[in-house]
Amino acid sequence: MLQNMGKAREKRVNPLIVRAIEAKRRLKLRYYGGDRIVEPCVYGLDKLGDALLICYQVSGTGNAERDKGWQQFRLYEVVSVSELDEWFVHERGGYDHLLSNIVTIYAQI
Repeated sequence: MLQNMGKAREKRVNPLIVRAIEAKRRLKLRYYGGDRIVEPCVYGLDKLGDALLICYQVSGTGNAERDKGWQQFRLYEVVSVSELDEWFVHERGGYDHLLSNIVTIYAQI
């Protein structure tokens, strides 16, 4: 399922993202002209009310090794998001430093 995020800031909970986190399902994000495959871990709002997604990027545009790792995406910058028929079974540590940016959590592994 593909959802266009649009240019407007996300003001309501995106059920596709919540479902993906709960099911540990990978997502494909269209972000700045490129596709990124991510394992979503935390979804919520920052202190300005902007929706954030903390995820582990497994592939994307550009250098393959550099593109891997923890990322934080502001969802108003994401053009589209779609669920993949790929699941991840493990929880990757190391994103605690990004949690301080989120004041309201909608979903978390």
